[in-house]
Amino acid sequence: MLPSKSPDTREIEIEGQTFTVRGLTRSEALHFTTGYTPEAMPDVPLSDRGDLAETYLLAHGADVTEAEAMAWREATDYRTADTVLEAILELSGLMTKKDADKKDADPQPGTSAP
Repeated sequence: MLPSKSPDTREIEIEGQTFTVRGLTRSEALHFTTGYTPEAMPDVPLSDRGDLAETYLLAHGADVTEAEAMAWREATDYRTADTVLEAILELSGLMTKKDADKKDADPQPGTSAP
């Protein structure tokens, strides 16, 4: 049998509440990186694919339902959601700390400054 390793986890604090996120498994990461492409979803608009992909990432990385992940996305500010999403991506090996730092230096949507 092949040896296996559980995904890495990280505790994140938001508004005084601490919760744990985890990296995606290999299977989840492959679905995340290929399941929401134009080829995989040719009839779904780009913005909807992004919503679905982010919801999938949150649901699996935070071990909540997709409905809970969608509700949280709709109620949470951009920077807080970004912090959680980046942690899951880093733990999954889909984004490096360097990528996150570079992204933070870029202007945020709707602003002229980070």
